[in-house]
Amino acid sequence: MKRYNALFFCAFISVVICFSACTNTTTLGSDLLDSDRQNLKFSEDFVMQTSTVLGDSVLTYNPILSSQLTDYLVGEYQDPIFGKVRSSVYAQLSTGGTGSPSFTGNTLDSVVLVLPYRTEEEYGNTSTEYTIDILRIDEADLFETSNPYEESLWSIETFNTESTPIGTKTFVPNTMDSVFISVPKQDSLGFDETKVEAQLRISLGADFASELFNADTNMPEDSVFFSDDRFTNFLNGIHINPTSVNEGLLDLGLRSNSDAGIFVYYHTDTTNNSYQFPFAAADLKYSNYEHDYTGSIVETFINEPVMGDSLFFLQGLSGVNGTLKFPNLDNLTGDIAIVKAELVLSVADLPEDLDIYELPSQLFLTEIDEEGELVIIEDAFSATTSGGELTEYTDRDPTYSINITAHLQNILKGKATDELKLIVLGRERSPNRVVFYGGGHSTFPVKLRVYYTQF
Repeated sequence: MKRYNALFFCAFISVVICFSACTNTTTLGSDLLDSDRQNLKFSEDFVMQTSTVLGDSVLTYNPILSSQLTDYLVGEYQDPIFGKVRSSVYAQLSTGGTGSPSFTGNTLDSVVLVLPYRTEEEYGNTSTEYTIDILRIDEADLFETSNPYEESLWSIETFNTESTPIGTKTFVPNTMDSVFISVPKQDSLGFDETKVEAQLRISLGADFASELFNADTNMPEDSVFFSDDRFTNFLNGIHINPTSVNEGLLDLGLRSNSDAGIFVYYHTDTTNNSYQFPFAAADLKYSNYEHDYTGSIVETFINEPVMGDSLFFLQGLSGVNGTLKFPNLDNLTGDIAIVKAELVLSVADLPEDLDIYELPSQLFLTEIDEEGELVIIEDAFSATTSGGELTEYTDRDPTYSINITAHLQNILKGKATDELKLIVLGRERSPNRVVFYGGGHSTFPVKLRVYYTQF
């Protein structure tokens, strides 16, 4: 696993998404002379080798705020094609930066964990009953380094937690963008009906609630609420852990969300009050992904190049990737200028598949160099790149087209290898997956389409 490369890819791919959205594809041959256009040739008679390989872990926490995830997925489901997919979230909370709260002399009502979720970003079928446990992280130091710029976490990493949940919730996710909830009135008794965005409210257990509420009473000389460092020594974080098997993933809106966090509700004889311990922007919020291909269709294709002749597979998160090779470029000999080269990949429609799992909106290609390292291809920097966008055709299955004009020219010049890795763009936050017909498929093989001139 090349972590520094992956960190660079995360930042670069974000730029690619923005850049490609603001550019238009150049018209084929628009920069050629009239004489060159007359000599323009076309070929797609190439044999492609395709295969499926295991995916690597992905970066899911970066201390740089602009590089942190926007989607925190929670759930577990059994995909008939790709096997088990599981996502859980580890997160820390802060004191809120509003001064040290004091609960002394008040009466505790309840402690509630509020997790807003985004219905438009959920994946698969989320209309069934989910169960989520909230576990307390049982580690003193979550990072092995004191340098905050090295505090990155990868999707394979986990933390020790207490075995007994401090909260559990079984629920059917609300399909509405907003809901009404009853919350205690501030500075008076009674309750208010308040409209908020869709959210999950988990009542935390009496033992934890009492421990939190009385933390200052237990240690008045050294308040745990005085600073975030002291608070994280008391509560070093929580694990949002799915315990039911469903057909999709929820999307939690934890990043810079004013409604997310632990809320303490309490009162005196005459007034209600509350205090929020939020998921602050700088707090650790990290996703752990698990994939188990046992018994799935994709299992027999992983690391089996011969099987990849018919089908190959791509999956987001830390799921499987695809590889492509050009073993035969004999059609392109002599002095050649590549005008346009693109890969066309046809989506396979398997009878076992379910319509609830959406295709990726974009794909991304990297070169596998002679040392096995991933190298961003030159076309990714070009305004003419399609970015691997999904294109619908009315007379057949959907296809993806990916521009590799500069990379193919570099192969012919001996400046690049002929092996590529294909991944889901933004896979560190996207579970979308796709099955492609392979390079040797009898009807819809992967196509390399090349327009060129020969001197």
